[in-house]
Amino acid sequence: MSDEFNGESIDFSKWDNKNPQWKGRALGLFTTDAVIVSDGKLIITADLLDSQQQQQNPGFTQEGGLVRSKNKATYGYY
Repeated sequence: MSDEFNGESIDFSKWDNKNPQWKGRALGLFTTDAVIVSDGKLIITADLLDSQQQQQNPGFTQEGGLVRSKNKATYGYY
């Protein structure tokens, strides 16, 4: 689970920027727009959802992002 994030976007052969089984925990919704790569850095931002996004996702008022490895790992902290 290593990457230099040198490209223009996430290397989707290594990483996912969403989890189909988990959209977040209220109040925070995971969105793919919150995850970008820029200047060799992975950037995950947090912001408030606009009113349309809040209506589409009741109970959620904020957005953030996630990145997960496509490689399996054992349990633990990293």
